[in-house]
Amino acid sequence: NLIQLSNSQLADIISYEIKKRPEPLFVHELTNKLNVSLSLISSFIKEELPDDITCFLNDIGNILIHKKESDRIENEIIKKISKAHKTNPLEEKGKTFEELKAVIGSNRGMVWEQLLRSICQKLELNKTIKQVHETWTLSSHEIQIDQNFKDKISKVESMFKEFKMQTPLASEINTMAAQLKIASEELKQILNYLRGQKKLYKIQEEYIHASIVDACREALVNALRKNNNGLTVAEFRDLIGGNRKICLLLFAQYDSEGLTIRNGDRRILKYV
Repeated sequence: NLIQLSNSQLADIISYEIKKRPEPLFVHELTNKLNVSLSLISSFIKEELPDDITCFLNDIGNILIHKKESDRIENEIIKKISKAHKTNPLEEKGKTFEELKAVIGSNRGMVWEQLLRSICQKLELNKTIKQVHETWTLSSHEIQIDQNFKDKISKVESMFKEFKMQTPLASEINTMAAQLKIASEELKQILNYLRGQKKLYKIQEEYIHASIVDACREALVNALRKNNNGLTVAEFRDLIGGNRKICLLLFAQYDSEGLTIRNGDRRILKYV
């Protein structure tokens, strides 16, 4: 039989269950623990929940947690996103949900993951964070680039355009950036920005300008549509006028896009 409790007794018991461990708890789990009806607990939570306990509404099940712990998670989410913006001020994106899981720790179970989702939704509702390109960013985050920095971005992009079918060494990139009076930290930010703008590809730690990657992709697709046997690295090299290194990098890129697939020593279209 279900236990009948007064509101004061229920408040004391719920507070004890939540406070005795700094972990979230689904409301339906609490009803099983206390042998109290779900309707009674739900009504109590709606009207008389203690101030030091927070309830998050969730599609899978409402979640109870000590307010100190939920506040800690909120602050850690904001700190993690803020740090990402400071590291990459030219990047529109923030942190993915998977990356934010580090706030709660790995393999904590479904209730922790649902709690994290609920807290993110709360912060979004409060206009503290927002979703941008499947990531969470601070609502206040804006990319601001002055003319001097725009000029530096343009110079770096032009530098990679001039490499054409060559893949520069990291030392070459750093040397040329220094000659352009671009500091190493600025260079990192610019490279990330150009990648985000789809003007530069990073393939296996190598950078190639998007105009090369896109033009070679089109040439490869046209060739493969005419040749069901596919192309070897050497044949692709002759097709685009590149070297073996860039051909292998481009094949790796197109494989990762799901465009091509390896068949022996040849690449064929994954979907004809």
